[in-house]
Amino acid sequence: MTNGEGRSSAPNEVKMRIAGVLIVAGLATPALAADALPLKRGMFVLEGVECQEPYNAAILNFVGDGLNTAHVYGEIRRVRKSGQNYVITQRVIGDGGVGGNLRGLHKTALRIHSPTRFTVQGDGAGAYRYCGPS
Repeated sequence: MTNGEGRSSAPNEVKMRIAGVLIVAGLATPALAADALPLKRGMFVLEGVECQEPYNAAILNFVGDGLNTAHVYGEIRRVRKSGQNYVITQRVIGDGGVGGNLRGLHKTALRIHSPTRFTVQGDGAGAYRYCGPS
């Protein structure tokens, strides 16, 4: 196939096909998955802890494409929704605050009550409220 100037456009076609496969496979869409979470972006603090100076273990940051702690960075790869319940699969990297080396996929179950309140279910269970700027 030529591009009208006598040169082959095959490399561009290959690039477009690869991009299409990545999008269909969901490998190039972490931001789309994150947009499915109806949360306000910013800092969420464990209920019962003051917003002014929370300790690291009481903070979860929703940055749009992941839910992070002080020691673990997460990038949302998949979101499953059922009513107010969500299960997010994140690619995580960090030390967990204990000097380890966390890498790989991790699932987190959430119940989202409003854009400013959610509850983590299972491991790390707790209720969180938004404490970012208004």
